Amino acid sequence: MAKASKDEVERLREQNESLKAQLAEAQETLRAIREGEVDALVVSGPGGDQVYSLAGTDSIYRVIVETMREAAITLTLEGTILYCNAQFGLLVKRSMEQLVGHRVHAFVDPDSRAAADQLLTCGPERAMKRRLLLRDSENRCVPVHVAAHLLDQPDGPSVCVVAADLTELESSTEVIQRLRAQQEALQAANQELAATEERMRVQNEELAASRLGLDRARARYQDLFETAPDGYVGTDAEGIIQEVNQAAARLFGRAAGDLVGNPLSALVPRGEREGYLELLGSMSAGQIARPGWEVCLRSAEGTTFWAAITAAASRDEEGNIVGLRWLVRDVSQTRKTEQALRESESQLRAVFLASQDALMISSDDGICVGANPAAERIFGRPVSEIIGTHAATHLEPGFDWAGTFTALKGEACSQGEVRLVRKDGTSIVTEFSAVADILPGRHLTVIRDISGRKRAEEALRDLNTQLERKVGERTAELASVIEKLQAEAAQRNQAAAQIRRTNRVLRMLGDCNEAVVRIEDQQQLMHEICRIAVEVGGYRMAWVGMAQDDPDRTIRPVASFGFEAGYLDSARVSWGDHERGRGPTGTAIRTGQIQIGSDFQRDGNLAPWREEALARGYRCSIALPIRQDQAVAGALTIYGSEPEVFDETQVEVLKELAEDLALGLDALRTRTALRESRDRLRALAGELTLAEHRERRRVAGVLHDHLQQLLVAGKFRLAVLIRHGDPVVEETAKELEKLLDGAIQASRSVTAELRPPILQEGGLAAGLQWLVRWMAEKHGLSVDLAVQPDCSPAAEDIRLLLFEAVRELLFNVVKHSGAKSATVCLRQLEGDLVHIVVSDRGRGFDSNALKPAGLAGGFGLFSIRERLELVGGQIQIDSTPGQGSRFSITAPLGKRVPAADAPVRPAARVEPAGVARSSAAPVPRARIRVMLADDHAVVRQGLARLLQAEPDLEVVGEAADGGQALALARDLQPDVILMDVSMPGISGIEATRLICGAVPGVRVLGLSMSEEKDRADAMLAAGACAYLSKSGVVEDLVAAIRSCMVGRRGH
Repeated sequence: MAKASKDEVERLREQNESLKAQLAEAQETLRAIREGEVDALVVSGPGGDQVYSLAGTDSIYRVIVETMREAAITLTLEGTILYCNAQFGLLVKRSMEQLVGHRVHAFVDPDSRAAADQLLTCGPERAMKRRLLLRDSENRCVPVHVAAHLLDQPDGPSVCVVAADLTELESSTEVIQRLRAQQEALQAANQELAATEERMRVQNEELAASRLGLDRARARYQDLFETAPDGYVGTDAEGIIQEVNQAAARLFGRAAGDLVGNPLSALVPRGEREGYLELLGSMSAGQIARPGWEVCLRSAEGTTFWAAITAAASRDEEGNIVGLRWLVRDVSQTRKTEQALRESESQLRAVFLASQDALMISSDDGICVGANPAAERIFGRPVSEIIGTHAATHLEPGFDWAGTFTALKGEACSQGEVRLVRKDGTSIVTEFSAVADILPGRHLTVIRDISGRKRAEEALRDLNTQLERKVGERTAELASVIEKLQAEAAQRNQAAAQIRRTNRVLRMLGDCNEAVVRIEDQQQLMHEICRIAVEVGGYRMAWVGMAQDDPDRTIRPVASFGFEAGYLDSARVSWGDHERGRGPTGTAIRTGQIQIGSDFQRDGNLAPWREEALARGYRCSIALPIRQDQAVAGALTIYGSEPEVFDETQVEVLKELAEDLALGLDALRTRTALRESRDRLRALAGELTLAEHRERRRVAGVLHDHLQQLLVAGKFRLAVLIRHGDPVVEETAKELEKLLDGAIQASRSVTAELRPPILQEGGLAAGLQWLVRWMAEKHGLSVDLAVQPDCSPAAEDIRLLLFEAVRELLFNVVKHSGAKSATVCLRQLEGDLVHIVVSDRGRGFDSNALKPAGLAGGFGLFSIRERLELVGGQIQIDSTPGQGSRFSITAPLGKRVPAADAPVRPAARVEPAGVARSSAAPVPRARIRVMLADDHAVVRQGLARLLQAEPDLEVVGEAADGGQALALARDLQPDVILMDVSMPGISGIEATRLICGAVPGVRVLGLSMSEEKDRADAMLAAGACAYLSKSGVVEDLVAAIRSCMVGRRGH
């Protein structure tokens, strides 16, 4: 039993190996079929062997796969099932819908999924075989033997898997019986295959030859399809585009790939779409379309074109229509050509009918086959009688028609004259032009009646004969007249040339006179005169030489123009009485007379310069003396390119030119002297302005630094007398105090008018601001001031001049215009200029009627104008009676006029500082300790006596300038400092600022002769507690000192 089992196992193993071999053979057969190595299959059946060719391979393959017992699956490279046969569904007990589209791993036992992944990596060269376990819908294992092969298809690679169910094989008897049956069937099949193998080999050779021919035919068809000049479009029965060639793609302006899949109707304009759909319906119904149907189509750019379309239906083996073929040919140009031909034919027909010449069309044998209406007039008979006749019947006998026609055929055209016989027997002379073969076998002849022209020519010949005879008679008469006219013309030409030369020299004289007026430099003037003589006067060269007072009496060239080329260097012209001095230039300077060298070639006096002059084209010369201060200083020499060109007229003009040059040189010397005088005068005017200012400043200094200080000191001392107690003395002192106040006020007013301090300290803008306030206070004039910052002139004389000018103009407003207000505008112009405008809306005046005599003296308008002009400025006056006045002043911003040093201000007497006038004993702190700071000793003394008379005040120190005041303040620590605003060195304002910062407890009270608000504001801003005028009430000063100490140290 064991032996039997062993034999059975051995047999089953052999059968298993046999089945594996058969399965491998079947798989190889399937591979060969898939890769096209099998051209036909022979299938045995009840009806015998049937051969299936490649035409039906797809159906056969599907039948084989669907009917085979093995499971067949097509997978993507990721394992997704693309296709499976029914046998696979039976294996896993699932429907097709549950399989296709799902991954094959879902139906593989987890233990076999790694093997399944290996199957997906198989290659195209050989199949990969594995044993797998599948899971059916009931989760039962199904053993299978699978073989996988990679398929490289057009739509992408995929994996073909064939699976054989091993369930029965592995189950004993049923498997063995099935294997035996299969073995027997396979053996029978092998026998049949062996029998048909030879037949298939022969058939394969025949199919290979057929396939080669088919491939060649397909290649030729593809080349024709792609390179065809006409467009080819293949659609299905519904008109959807399946294929297009390159010609069709170009016609529609799109890529072939963009057209495929779109309806052909989208390329047909709406107006033509109905006809297209009707054609499509008839073609789909099996009707035969008419060839050459023309329709308007649209390209991708939206443009339309005409196309001739021929359509045909494609049918399958059963005759059913499966597609349509459309041949598209662009006929747009053809239609245009046909239209142009029709238009051309219409035009030619119109010309044919309207021509005034006879147009006749004849055949090769000379028979007239066509004529236009003009032929009736020329031939004298109806067109119907002309057509059908031979051309020779209408010509005068003797005309060589045959020779003319032969020449026409040989040369394609012919021309000539012929006499034509009309129907009434008369003959006319005609001119003909013939053109051969305008159409095959047709020739055109144009005939024109020239009888009238011939008669006119004959009459013209007769007339010419008569005219020739008369011309001969008149020629003799005209010969003498021509001689006279030629002589007169020569005279006129000479006169015209003379006039041109005269006009040229006159124009030269005018240009030279203009240059004399315009040019302000002697060297430039002489060079310009020489240039004008050459360029305008037309001379060869001109130069100016000045006589030198040296032993050789040389002539030095100072200016030249023209073709000189070193001539003057080699000429060595002299004005001495020797060979080099006897030429025109030297003689003209020596004698003072005009000298002419008529011809360098013949004149002996010109021999020393002949070779050099002729080499440069000089043929003659003229030398004109130039006089300066009644003596000959040089000469203007001009060279001509022709001999003897200096006639009497030219000599007179050139003489005037030389005189004008001498006059211009004298005028330039005069202008130079005048300019130098003006510069000196301007400098003197600036010096005068500064001298006037210095004098004003000196007088103002005397008034301010001496007289006013003495008056103030006297006032302080009178205050002591007033407190003496004697009524008589007190009354007298008060009267003197009033007189002193008046004197101080008058002195201060004169000082401010003579020298406004703010003008020196703040510049022109600040000075004008002070002037505006001063005019309002003194004269009640309201002035609107507009000032641009940083536009004060740098030069002191100009700054003072502008200030005085504005003040004078404002005075004129007060005195003459009657206006209560005025406007002053100060700004800077381009070119470093300062511009001031003073305007009012008063009475105004006639500015053209101003006379210097009426405004002489003082600092009036003409004085302002003169002084401004001397410093490079100007004033413009615009005034109209009843409409006000406007004065515009312009002056240089940075110009400086040299001025003498300002007088040194007398130095104030400086007394020893730092010594208190009180006793050495300690001072009770109840008294107010006062320090005096003033550069005038007399003022300090007056203040000291005044303050010492007060029991609660004590003067502890005196300082003569700001520096001493700062040092004493630090040493003495006073309670109050009486600080003069104007002091040399450190001013009172600066000293106040420094003291308030260094000695915080001190109180500063500012004193000044000036009552200007600007100074008071500056002093208070520096830290002063009050600002008083020295000319004010003395009691106010004492009260101010005490008020400064209110609330401090028990006061």
